[in-house]
Amino acid sequence: MKHIFFVAFASVLTVTACQPVQSTQKSSSVASEKAAAANVEAKPGVEKGAVSAAQKARLADRVTFIDEYAADGKPTLSKAEFDAARATRLKEMDSNKNGVVDTQEYADEYATRLEKKISAERKAQVDQTVIRFGAVDKNRDGKITLDEFQASGARIFDFLDKQKTGVIAANTAESTAASTSRSVLAMPDTHSVKGFLEIYDVDGDNKVTRVEFEQHRKAQFEATDANRDGYVNTEEYLLEFENRLDRQIKQARESQVKQAHVRFKSLDTNKDLALSLQEFNTSGDRIFTGWDVNGDGIVDVTDPLPEPKPRAQKPDEQGDKKSQDASTAEKVKTEKPASSKAY
Repeated sequence: MKHIFFVAFASVLTVTACQPVQSTQKSSSVASEKAAAANVEAKPGVEKGAVSAAQKARLADRVTFIDEYAADGKPTLSKAEFDAARATRLKEMDSNKNGVVDTQEYADEYATRLEKKISAERKAQVDQTVIRFGAVDKNRDGKITLDEFQASGARIFDFLDKQKTGVIAANTAESTAASTSRSVLAMPDTHSVKGFLEIYDVDGDNKVTRVEFEQHRKAQFEATDANRDGYVNTEEYLLEFENRLDRQIKQARESQVKQAHVRFKSLDTNKDLALSLQEFNTSGDRIFTGWDVNGDGIVDVTDPLPEPKPRAQKPDEQGDKKSQDASTAEKVKTEKPASSKAY
């Protein structure tokens, strides 16, 4: 039995740094992006909260992009700065100094940057877990009782079950302005129906009743109460979460490094198993152009945001909907990921 535990409303702090950048450098672009976010207006006929949530996510991504490549810490990035930073990165990838980058050098450089993001996000999530413990421990006695734990669970269920049906299902209506936080670990949470079902839909039938939820929560509590004293203390709470988090980190690390090798093959257009600056720049040009919507050669907070690209439907996603639902249910049942939350 997987000891998936405690899911909270509090958002995990988003880790956006992809390169070492001084905090003083980040502050200017972050502040400018926040100012831009405050001026975001909903399109006519569209729910304002939903548009704002989607645009705030892209604003955060733009912060990441600018901070990753800008040399002066300003909330702007020119194409010349971007090209220079990319050239430097490729040169640093070339560990054997033979003028080109092979697939292992490419993956190793990515893995180094990935570890920095994982380390920062792990710390942020553990810090949030301590805060969440205090939120569940209503009487502040340093222990969570089953009643306190189930009360926090009720808040989770009610947050999504706005129609008071007593069931959270795949078709449960929810606000389209759901959480937009980015996570390198890609762990589900209960900000959305999808995340809730990934965590609590143990039998894979695409729904969770309140009774099922409460029974599962009780089992979670008992599994985490390591010394069987009827309470969950801070140490037990953190130990369970950190063990689960580290399992997810291992999976994310292996998956994302594997994807780095896949990306290398895509970048290596002449298939000579060596990445040249020209090939690397071809990819970089697409990235920069995607953010430089007005085509002035500079990415900054006054640029219009790129429209989200519609998700292309894969061939195996077409056809009979019942078959799709059955396949999805089986995948959820056999590949249930860990949760990033701890309430």
